[in-house]
Amino acid sequence: MDSTRPDPPSPGSDLSVLASIPSPSVRKTEEPRCEESGDIESRLIAYRKVVESRDELIRKARADGMSEARIAKLSGHSRNTVRGILGAG
Repeated sequence: MDSTRPDPPSPGSDLSVLASIPSPSVRKTEEPRCEESGDIESRLIAYRKVVESRDELIRKARADGMSEARIAKLSGHSRNTVRGILGAG
């Protein structure tokens, strides 16, 4: 055995988990996917429309008497996000 390498950790020890993680130099990295800029632009436009409709829906819910906390819970957004939308309108 090579005397410069430490013994592997015993199974079940806390260090055995770390031993199974490859070092950064060994990890394989995926090449970034290249998408045509037109596809990205159309997806961003679609996303903007969703966000705009979300804001409108949150404002309608508040106008109908729903509390900020309830809107946040049902929409999955933080209360700060809901407050920001309501304050911007």
